[in-house]
Amino acid sequence: MHNVGDDLESFVHVLTWAAIKYARNDLTPVNRTRHLRKFDSIFGGDDKAEFIGMGMTAIVRIGLNRKPFSAVLKAIYSGFGHRYGSTEQLKLEDEDEAAAEAELKKLETHDWLYNILRNALEDSEWKAATDGRVDQEVLEDDKYLTNRQKSRKKSMIPEYEEELNSNAKRSRRG
Repeated sequence: MHNVGDDLESFVHVLTWAAIKYARNDLTPVNRTRHLRKFDSIFGGDDKAEFIGMGMTAIVRIGLNRKPFSAVLKAIYSGFGHRYGSTEQLKLEDEDEAAAEAELKKLETHDWLYNILRNALEDSEWKAATDGRVDQEVLEDDKYLTNRQKSRKKSMIPEYEEELNSNAKRSRRG
């Protein structure tokens, strides 16, 4: 059954992928490529679930160079880690079963994630940030790509170029 928590988790995966690919971080090209491949894994959601189940440790390993963005992702991963048996969740289950259940229930609402994002955007350090996206090196040689990525690479680029050309022609006519 699909629920709100699943949609929020999808958002978190997209945000994490963007952080790994475009935010300044300490990953080597090999490790960056390895982390990005988790999002196209042939094992479906298992690799993503394992990553998010690491809780804050997953974000620490990425080594983001912006404290506010890193803090947001750590808070989000700390929350979603409960869904996948993070160390925090296991400890909470041992100490207070009702509190552990409440953490899981919280993940099925928009409120907790909305509050994390709202608080981050109100932070003065976040507002003062001037760094934009960075094109981080990723190993795109076919030997590093999964079959899904190879087929996407072949199918998406011609369609995208065709769409751009079509839009350009319409703009010139219009």
